[in-house]
Order: sequence, then structure tokens, then C-alpha cells
Amino acid sequence: MKNAYDFLKQCEYFVVSSINGDFPASRPFGAVMEYKNNLYISTDPAKEVYKQLKANNHIQITALKNSTRKWLRITGLAHECTDLKIKQRMLGKCTEITKHFTSERDENFVLFQIKPLKTEFKEGSETLMERKIFNKLVRYKIPEMLEKNGGEPKTEILTDEKYIKCLYEKLKEECDETVNSYSKENLMEELADLMEVIMAISKANNIDFAEIEKIRLSKKEKRGGFDSKMFLESSNVVNKI
Repeated sequence: MKNAYDFLKQCEYFVVSSINGDFPASRPFGAVMEYKNNLYISTDPAKEVYKQLKANNHIQITALKNSTRKWLRITGLAHECTDLKIKQRMLGKCTEITKHFTSERDENFVLFQIKPLKTEFKEGSETLMERKIFNKLVRYKIPEMLEKNGGEPKTEILTDEKYIKCLYEKLKEECDETVNSYSKENLMEELADLMEVIMAISKANNIDFAEIEKIRLSKKEKRGGFDSKMFLESSNVVNKI
């Protein structure tokens, strides 16, 4: 995504297209930020683009480099980002928008995270697809989805040993994404992904998930859960609890 971001920054402006009923709606944008392999654009909740992306989050970004036939098209999904740290980062990276938004807490400052599904670099009629390196475990339908969008995925079937290792790496990835979720909807999606990985780890280790649930309930009965919001500051040392 860095190549796409660098291309956009070299253009005077880029065009954001959203869905307006049965037709696309397009308008020029100037400010964009790349962070953790996603793009971010800002707008105002009074703007039509905000209303359209909230109703249908399918989005395309296109840009033409000045005095050339080189252009870019990104097809993806837009999700509103409410993370104040990321919004603050956007204000710092794109200082031109500070004349419209006073701070990350400005109620008129809306940030959209763009998750790219397909990135195309073109020169004239020739399409140059950006090749992204994943090197990670994915859901088994992902390669098929990439192919349908014009991608050429390179895959391999892992050995049991490597599969277990990649599952634990996936667990860390999903934990990070859960912690960094930016909305209730996104949190639910990340928790679902986390549960999928936990169930896969259980199955790979020949552990009945029902047995894990029994242990969970037993521990809750003996030690309680976390919903009481109990925070332990300190205690004298004990051998076992």
C-alpha cells in the first residue's frame, strides 16, 4: 500500500467515488494518510460522501499523475475510524485539513479507513497490479476472492508443524486488531476472527472446544469472571490461590 500512497501524494488531487443510489458519485480529495497498510481520508458529516459511505461502504479511489499516462485505481471498503490517536495522526500528517478541523475531537472531523481489496497501477491501457506480500495464514476462501478480483495469489498447504506455528502468529495478529478496533461493529468482527482462530487452535491440538468451555465455567465458578471490573493493586505474597 505504500506504493499506492506514494503515487497519491505525487498527484495534485485524487478522486473518491462512492455509491449514490444506482449511480456512482465522484469528487476530488487532496488529503490522505497511510497507516498500518490502510489508507485514511477525512470528510465532514454534513457532506454527501459521508452519508453515502455510511449507507454503502464500497469505494474507489482513482488518480492520474500530472503530465503522464500513469494512473491508479484502488477498490476497497470504507469504515469510519473513531480512534482519537489515529485522527490526531491524520491532523499531523495532513496539516492542510487543520483549517477545517480544530482537533481530533472536532465533531465535524470524520475519518474513514480504506481497506483495499484491489490496487491497480496503469500506464495507458497496460495494467500493472501491485503485488502485496502477505506471508500469513488466511481463511481458505481468501485466494478465491482474490482471483475473482483479478489477483494471482501464490499459496501453499502447510505442514502440521508450520500450521500450528502460523496459528499462534494469527492469534497475536487478531489480538492486536481486537485491541485496536475503532468501533463496536469492528470490535464484533475482530472478536469473531479471534474466536475462529481459538477454535482452529483447539482443533489442531485435538482439543474438544466443549471441554474448554467446561474449564472456563469451572474457573469462573471458583475465581469469578471479569465483569465486576475488579482491579488488583497489590497483596502480600501467597503461595497459591
